[in-house]
Amino acid sequence: MAPNCKIVFEPHNIDNASPATVSRNGMVFMSSSVLDWSPILEGWLKKRSRQEGEVLRELFSSSFPELYRFTVRCLEYKIDMLEAFVIMQSINMLQGLIPAKEQCGEMSRQHVERLYVFALMWSIGALLELEDRRKMESWLRGNDNIHLDLPDIPSDSEDTMFDYHVTTG
Repeated sequence: MAPNCKIVFEPHNIDNASPATVSRNGMVFMSSSVLDWSPILEGWLKKRSRQEGEVLRELFSSSFPELYRFTVRCLEYKIDMLEAFVIMQSINMLQGLIPAKEQCGEMSRQHVERLYVFALMWSIGALLELEDRRKMESWLRGNDNIHLDLPDIPSDSEDTMFDYHVTTG
């Protein structure tokens, strides 16, 4: 490897890596058991406006870890997905959903929160079957520690929050 090359190697199981390869080639290991989701989020939030960053930091901190833990322990994902990839999926969705400040100015806290909920449900819930999505939504609605602006759904409806999207109104 050339001296000016850098590489980040992210194995799911660090025991499969050779320490000799690590030192000789300069690879950096980031284990999900050592590094959690927050540095990934913080790096992205530094590129956002101060107000937007504060709202999103508060939303992620107050709901993401607990919801992610619940889904991993109690629900069945169709494929295994590391926490780092789930948070990146959420960030990528928010990046695409939040318009540039020049296009619309600052958004209201309520609108940012609704976009956050949409990104959260399609990053954490994307790999769940319909029944587990219902369980995830039920857990979110019934958890007194998490206060998110979830879609209002009539009690007689078969719909879930996964049947809705965020509008500008």
